[in-house]
Order: sequence, then structure tokens, then C-alpha cells
Amino acid sequence: MFTIESPLLPLTTLGGPDPYLGVPMRQVHQGRGIMQEHFDLVAAHLIATLTGAGLDQVTVDEIIGLVAPLAPEIVSTPAA
Repeated sequence: MFTIESPLLPLTTLGGPDPYLGVPMRQVHQGRGIMQEHFDLVAAHLIATLTGAGLDQVTVDEIIGLVAPLAPEIVSTPAA
């Protein structure tokens, strides 16, 4: 089940005024087996949702530009 531990996290990620003081992103996602394709699927859903809500492409691109750099903190590194 997907949950957001802190409702401030999305706001902080998108440049909101309040800092996120929760568990570090890497620690929260560690051991969950999230692969790049999973991250990409969530990003695609986010794009579809933002577009469906009527946001213009420039704004959608700006939001994705803020979310995409989080991938290294979220995506698991495959075992060698």
C-alpha cells in the first residue's frame, strides 16, 4: 500500500516553504524493491493526473523536473 508519511513531503519537494523533517527519502524506500520502471510508472501517472487536472505543459514539466531527481533516493540498486 502506498502512503505518504508526511503530507508536507509533496509540498516540500515542489518548493513549498516548510522543510520536510521526516525520515530521509533513501531510508524510507530502502529494501522495498522499487526499480526504475516502478518510478517511471508513478511519474507517468503523475503526468497524466496533472495534465488531466488541466495544468499546462510548462507547469507539468517543471513539477516532473523537481520529482525526477529523487529517483536515486527511491530506486533500489540491483544486486550485483
